[in-house]
Formats: sequence, structure tokens, C-alpha cells
Amino acid sequence: MLTIRDSKGGSARVLNLPAAVVERMQRHIAQVKVIHEQDLRDGWGVVDLPGALANKYPTANREFGWQYLFPAQSRWKNEETGLQGRPHIHETVIQKAVKQGVMQMMTNTGQSCNA
Repeated sequence: MLTIRDSKGGSARVLNLPAAVVERMQRHIAQVKVIHEQDLRDGWGVVDLPGALANKYPTANREFGWQYLFPAQSRWKNEETGLQGRPHIHETVIQKAVKQGVMQMMTNTGQSCNA
């Protein structure tokens, strides 16, 4: 299952993943965990927590379970608090990847695409 927090309208969504993507997703999660562990060693590795959770659980923002599944390559630093982390990948990166996948699929099947 995949939980999407703070989705459109501020709600959470839970999605069942198709069996065909589970193994690939597990490999991706393992890679993201390696990135997060390196970020922690480098003094980074925090995310902004929703609502009052940051106050209630002050170290939760460093836990792997709260990290973004699709982290950006860049890092951020809050000059006021000194916190440093990695944001989620920008939505346009996902949009471009989906478009590229559709174009490749259409090319491989001999169909035309006006995307």
C-alpha cells in the first residue's frame, strides 16, 4: 500500500499497488533509504511535518517513515532554524517522466501521439 499525505484538499489517500510494481517499488525504497541515511550522516535528512506533529514528536522529522518516497536531488536549508533536508521531487519532473513513458509506449506500438 502507498499512503499519500496532504494530498489535494489536505486529506490522506491510501492506494493499493499493483503486484507488477511491488518489487520495483521495494528496490526504489531501498535506494531512497540509502540516500536518507547518507543525508543524516551529512547533517541533513529532515522533512517538514504536517500540522502540530513537529511539536508533538520533535525527532520524527528525521525518521525514514516520514521521508519523501520521491526525493529531489537538491537539498534545502532553513536559515532561521538551521534545519536541513531534502524536499520531494517537483511535480513537473513526474509529469515529464509520464509524458516520456507514454511517448515511448506509443512509439513501440506504432501509434501516433499528439502530446
